[in-house]
Amino acid sequence: MLSLCCVDKTLLGWHAEKTATVCRERCGGQGYLAINGLGENLVGSHASLTAEGDNRVLMVKVCKDILTNIFKKGHKLPELSQCPKR
Repeated sequence: MLSLCCVDKTLLGWHAEKTATVCRERCGGQGYLAINGLGENLVGSHASLTAEGDNRVLMVKVCKDILTNIFKKGHKLPELSQCPKR
């Protein structure tokens, strides 16, 4: 459950930051105007990147937990039945 929360936080944070940055860039100089609200979105998205630990650190923790579950607890990797390179 904790791993799912970490993955959700990091992916949503990265996506929000990218979306806010692209929207601001597409608006040019007007993207900095307070009336647009893009500045607040950009600040909020940057805050989500660093709140409760750096996203990269959280993803490393998720990978470590997955590998621990696979190697120490005997879990098997899922079969890639939909993989085109199988």
